[in-house]
Amino acid sequence: MGLDIYLKRFKKFELDESKVFHQAELFEKDLSYVTVADQERENTLPEDLLEDYTHEIKVMEEKFDFKKIFDTYFKKLPEYKDKTFKDSNLVIVGSAYESWLSRFVIKDFTTDVEVKIELTGNDKKSLTKEVPVDCYVYQTEEVDYQRKGLNDYGWELLPENCCYSTDKDRVMEMVESGGLDESFIHNWKEGSTAIIAWW
Repeated sequence: MGLDIYLKRFKKFELDESKVFHQAELFEKDLSYVTVADQERENTLPEDLLEDYTHEIKVMEEKFDFKKIFDTYFKKLPEYKDKTFKDSNLVIVGSAYESWLSRFVIKDFTTDVEVKIELTGNDKKSLTKEVPVDCYVYQTEEVDYQRKGLNDYGWELLPENCCYSTDKDRVMEMVESGGLDESFIHNWKEGSTAIIAWW
């Protein structure tokens, strides 16, 4: 299992909060975002970073159009002859990605029927729509990095996967007893840095 640990510095920036942005526009400005829904569910950003370093805006995201999926795939099945989209409850229950192909498993929870879909980029566009999503936008720069190297105790001290932590005491404990490089403490700036790990 891979482990990448980053120390990131959050930066203040200007952004027109009245504008609806596309993902590409944000990435061109070297900005990242988390949806409000994901933030509420996963607490990706600690509250202090959320208040001091984010702008809340709408971002156009590509989402599956489940009505189109129903009409294209489910309606062809014999058991759906008399069913309408309103009778269904479609959910993506599996996905896999290659460079040119995406695979999805869509399940209708009203019937337990699953449909496997393979899509190229153009196929996917025909089954998606752009919708505005409430998001928190932020900007970071990498200050420090470590690949692997933690012991079992260090793993226990990590924040949740892909979530930021501003808990300096925990980072100090990771340096002292968990296998994290001491440069993470030397580069720590209270109020603007956070640790994040991906595995």
